[in-house]
Amino acid sequence: MNGPNLKNEKLIEIQFLRVLAIMSVVIFHFTARRASELPYGKWVSGEPWSLGWIGVELFFIVSGFVIAFSISRTSSMRNFLINRAIRLYPALILLLPAVYVVQRFTPHSPYSDRSTLWNLIGSATLIPPTVLNHVSDQSFDWLTLVLWSLKVEVFFYLLCAFMVFLIGKNRLSLALIVFVTMINFLVGLNEYLDDDSIFWVIKSIKVFGFDYLAWFLIGVLIYDLRFKPKSKLLSASLVLVSTSTLINLYFVNDSSIGTSIAGLVVVGVALAFGLFCVIKRFWMEKWILAIGNSSYELYLVHQGVGLTFLIYLVNRYELGAVNGTLSGISIVAVLTYLCHLIFVHITGPFNLSIKRAIPKKWY
Repeated sequence: MNGPNLKNEKLIEIQFLRVLAIMSVVIFHFTARRASELPYGKWVSGEPWSLGWIGVELFFIVSGFVIAFSISRTSSMRNFLINRAIRLYPALILLLPAVYVVQRFTPHSPYSDRSTLWNLIGSATLIPPTVLNHVSDQSFDWLTLVLWSLKVEVFFYLLCAFMVFLIGKNRLSLALIVFVTMINFLVGLNEYLDDDSIFWVIKSIKVFGFDYLAWFLIGVLIYDLRFKPKSKLLSASLVLVSTSTLINLYFVNDSSIGTSIAGLVVVGVALAFGLFCVIKRFWMEKWILAIGNSSYELYLVHQGVGLTFLIYLVNRYELGAVNGTLSGISIVAVLTYLCHLIFVHITGPFNLSIKRAIPKKWY
């Protein structure tokens, strides 16, 4: 079974979720994340501005949906992993040097300390700096902090490929449910036990980002509910996984009520667009598709390039709250358009050329 035909739907329906996710993250970084360094910071230091990071979790849900679709129509796990690598690494390798140059040489850059050649090289692999520091005498860190979530994406891809190799496509959702339940149990147990015996287990879980897998699983289950025969078991699984994820967000991570509400809204929005396809006319707008398609490029550069340049302008010209706000909005708008052009004329065609260049026998 090759899975549903999502040639158009795949490109359209998830784009609005990607737009919501990237704009939430961008707003968070241009407001609460660096509030103390921005002239308008005192107005944007608390909630709801500080909740914008939840956009990363929305990206994870979207990724779970897309990965379930990709696996359903792929001929082999080698094919799946090659396509995922082509989606992630070319843009990463092309854009990270620009991030490095801007962060390293822009006056007043808040990220100049982490802008080293070793961090550039290490970040281009998406291998966690913790792992690199264990196997090398060099000191590694992320060149730009947003890369931690891409590390989580990579390990989710590898986990899915491994599970499908062992038990097949049809049992992937069940295997993920069991694995995520075990992870959540261990993370929750660690909060109540002062036991060194599971310390290294928990540390490994966090290094590889497995404590975020529940968000991906929500996306996988939304895909299953939409495109596979409906069942009460699937519906119950989605409800239970979503509920346990939100409970874990509040109690284990010591989050605020606002954070939990934001998480609930994210799950609700993902359900509305992924499962019920609401307001279809709206998300078919060209600008939605344009931003959604280039959201990965914008995610890579918005902090290291956009925020660095804003902080430079603020310090260079001593901008006040109004001018600082207008400058921030302008930078985000220009950067969004530039990333669209980069996707259309550089990374998109480059990815296609790589796919065409790969010998068919590799698939």
